[in-house]
Amino acid sequence: KPPGIILIMGWAIMASPESQRVMATSVGRQEEFESTWSESDDGYNFASTESGLGINLTTLVTFLRAVEAEYVSDNQYHTSVHAADVLQTLHCLIQMGRGGIS
Repeated sequence: KPPGIILIMGWAIMASPESQRVMATSVGRQEEFESTWSESDDGYNFASTESGLGINLTTLVTFLRAVEAEYVSDNQYHTSVHAADVLQTLHCLIQMGRGGIS
């Protein structure tokens, strides 16, 4: 079964910067990523044991797959696409708050 939108969005946001490194590597742009990445762009670092929560990336993916599998709704609006949109919007709001826009 292909990954769903909650898994893709959740992993891209919550596993950053590791997810960005993996995505850059998969399209042959790891060198560019390494040359442009800086400590100020380090994402949430949930996987980091030093600056984050130390969440195992395999555990994160397993959790996101479980959320996606159980995400059923009789409401046509509250779909997994809507859940991913809410996740992305929350991410944007958090990032805007970091820059002093709140």
